[in-house]
Amino acid sequence: MNVEEMLASEVLGDFLGAVKNVWQPERLNAINITSALDRGGRVPLPINDMKEGVYVMVGADVPFSSCLREVENPQNQLRCSQEMEPVITCDKKFRTQFHIDWCKISLVSYFIIA
Repeated sequence: MNVEEMLASEVLGDFLGAVKNVWQPERLNAINITSALDRGGRVPLPINDMKEGVYVMVGADVPFSSCLREVENPQNQLRCSQEMEPVITCDKKFRTQFHIDWCKISLVSYFIIA
């Protein structure tokens, strides 16, 4: 997928809907959408409709779900280091429309201390 395709309202809406299914926040926002080329990816060969890929940063008001935290599991980290697919239980909720590279997921928590 390219950035332009992700920015189409129905595609972004579908992606955020899939994220809501596994995270279940009250509020969920797309904070940033970046081309994989801008993050060190390579230009795909012009065959088989290959796309450049996108990184989507989302933010919510609740802690990460157990499924999303599976990317931090030591077994999955090992699988990623061996260039194998990690075992993520909620992958099927995305797979019909999106290919998620779970090895490139970064979970970042921000807490405001009053």
